[in-house]
Amino acid sequence: MADSPSPTPHEAPAARQAWHALSLGRFGRFVLVGGAATAVHYLVALLLLHLAGWGAVAASAGGAFVGAIASYVLNARFTFGVRGRHGHHAPRFAAVASLGWMLNALGMWGLLRLGLHPYVAQPIVTALVLLSNFGFNALWAMRPDDGR
Repeated sequence: MADSPSPTPHEAPAARQAWHALSLGRFGRFVLVGGAATAVHYLVALLLLHLAGWGAVAASAGGAFVGAIASYVLNARFTFGVRGRHGHHAPRFAAVASLGWMLNALGMWGLLRLGLHPYVAQPIVTALVLLSNFGFNALWAMRPDDGR
């Protein structure tokens, strides 16, 4: 029988740490935080549009900015349990968010070129970006560092 080899003593903790970072409960919290951050985005955009008199594009951009801050704060605290070291984690989180934005644009462009309707393409791209953002945040951006 071809059993997979047992992990070496050095591999086992790293493998357990990676599986913990990618846990289903953590993914659920990531999705819930994303929903809350989206609600913040929309609320701020509506307030800027209707109460402050901003144009639609500027209001949406302002809402997205505040929503991104809410996403970082909530994910750092509730999803990933970050305590301090925000100068380390926040720029990485921003890099992952930027990558997600680029993947969204590229994914939409590609699927539309393949002939998919935007209403079909967007959910596919959203799911892929969600998984990508979660993976990069869990394994890199929000991963505890060694304090250096």
